[in-house]
Amino acid sequence: MKPIYMLLLVLHTAGLTHAQTIKKGTMEKNKEVVRKLYEEALNKRHLHLLQDLVSPEYTAIQGVKGPAGFETTLNGILKGFADAHWDVQEYIAEGDKVMVRWKFQGTHTGQFAAYAPTGKAVNNDGLGIYQLKDGKVVTTQVYTDRLSFLQQLGILPKEI
Repeated sequence: MKPIYMLLLVLHTAGLTHAQTIKKGTMEKNKEVVRKLYEEALNKRHLHLLQDLVSPEYTAIQGVKGPAGFETTLNGILKGFADAHWDVQEYIAEGDKVMVRWKFQGTHTGQFAAYAPTGKAVNNDGLGIYQLKDGKVVTTQVYTDRLSFLQQLGILPKEI
């Protein structure tokens, strides 16, 4: 009976290794999708790539679906900060999620949300958590230092 147990152990271990390899491969592919999102679509303004990177399942904050929803949110930022640039510090993948930590830079030269242009430069840290399905972004969670952002624009006082 011992040889059967040994065989089962070897097969089980091989299966785990194969599954781990598949999972690692998917995580690397997901990181590549998010890298392309930042380097190509956002920073180089190749917004047509959003069709390949964002799922039709994606829903933006405003309720707009798919790549158009992602682009609507992005255009709000680019309208206010035409020179916006995200300097990605790191990508971390786990399962179907990719976390990105960045430094944002831009000059407030256009209308942004309810704020008229101030002409002030902004440097801001942030991170995003992207969930992917079938190689496309289906959800996002973005966290930034909004207090510092509004203080740099002069909308809120430096000392609160």
